Amino acid sequence: MQASTARLVSIVAALIASAGCSNQVAALKLSHAIRRGTPEACYGVARASHNDCKTDANVCAGWSKHDADPDAFIYLPTGTCHRIVGGTLGTERKSSGS
Repeated sequence: MQASTARLVSIVAALIASAGCSNQVAALKLSHAIRRGTPEACYGVARASHNDCKTDANVCAGWSKHDADPDAFIYLPTGTCHRIVGGTLGTERKSSGS
């Protein structure tokens, strides 16, 4: 019983650490984007391992597995996302049901 409790504690600790990672990295990425101008999250254009924040499938920035993952985003200056083929804003994703 003690071994399973220890394993559960280690799993919970890993989940907490990964959530901390995503929150810290997200805040850092957003602050860098703000320094470059007004940012917007542009989905579907990030290269593999270059997303700026966690996705539905990943727990931290930089963990996307595929180029142009529709759930992964990068911060871009306002107005840039629509100029990139496949780029969509977060508000567009929610309203279209994706």
